[in-house]
Amino acid sequence: MKESNYLSTLNYNNMIALYNNTDQSEKVSSLVQEMEERHIAIDVYTYNLLINSYAALKKLDAVEEVVEKMKTNNVEMSLFTYGNLATIYANCRFFEKAKQFLEMMEEMDNQQNKFGVGASQTRMKLYSVMNDSSGVKRAWESLKASQGRPSNSSYLSMLVALSKLGDQESLENLFREWETGCCNYDFRLPNVLLKFYLTRDMIEEATRLYENLVNKGMKPYLSTTILFANLCIKKGQIDLALKYLETVVDKVKQEKEFVIPEETIKLFLDYFEESCDEDRAEKFVDCMRKVSRLDSSVLDSLLSEIRASNRVANS
Repeated sequence: MKESNYLSTLNYNNMIALYNNTDQSEKVSSLVQEMEERHIAIDVYTYNLLINSYAALKKLDAVEEVVEKMKTNNVEMSLFTYGNLATIYANCRFFEKAKQFLEMMEEMDNQQNKFGVGASQTRMKLYSVMNDSSGVKRAWESLKASQGRPSNSSYLSMLVALSKLGDQESLENLFREWETGCCNYDFRLPNVLLKFYLTRDMIEEATRLYENLVNKGMKPYLSTTILFANLCIKKGQIDLALKYLETVVDKVKQEKEFVIPEETIKLFLDYFEESCDEDRAEKFVDCMRKVSRLDSSVLDSLLSEIRASNRVANS
């Protein structure tokens, strides 16, 4: 930069952002020092980038020093700065420190009487990580004050937050509220509720929701359908598990970027090695061959072992 004639704050900020985005955060502090030496104005965006660079390098003491420097230089922190600092400390599990910045963020929001959607979504996310239900709900009220009828993305943020909190009643109520008034049906939202049910082995609730979505013409995500297959195997419902697997396989042939997870394959293999269920094992093998997910030798070996075991058992 020293040899360049383009010595503006914007140019420096662009270069610093480039360093942060290309895993070269260690170069940022020297560039900011160069700005100081050349009397290039350092704005709040520069400080935000510098904070991010130190966070990436796990230098929290340096982050604190930047915050103090901003105060000394009378640089007014923005909502983004507070949210950024709260995120950094929450990611490091320093929840009390993160909460301080979230409260500053909330106070600024209230003083400005202008509730930013992005700021509210950040607060919802971080308060849910800290298991702070009241903080999540305050952020949701701020967001509604800003948007009126919340957007799909805002409902999604709140559903994810409630899911993290494990608040089933509020999660279901909010989903019904969204579904009743939505104009554009976005499958990401019911997917949050589906995953909530499936990760808690609530297969009846998940199945009802899944079938309701299919009846509406919705196309569930393959990752969600795989969760159904996994849960069914764990509960010994192999026919239902194979049904979901076949559904995934049929779609994978069209959406080739999706790969059936190792966990799912292992669950099926473990089941068949224990049960020696040849008919259903053949269906599984057929699915794997259709998507070339396992080597033929592995599939042939599975069937051979099952048949040999059955011959011994029947002799």
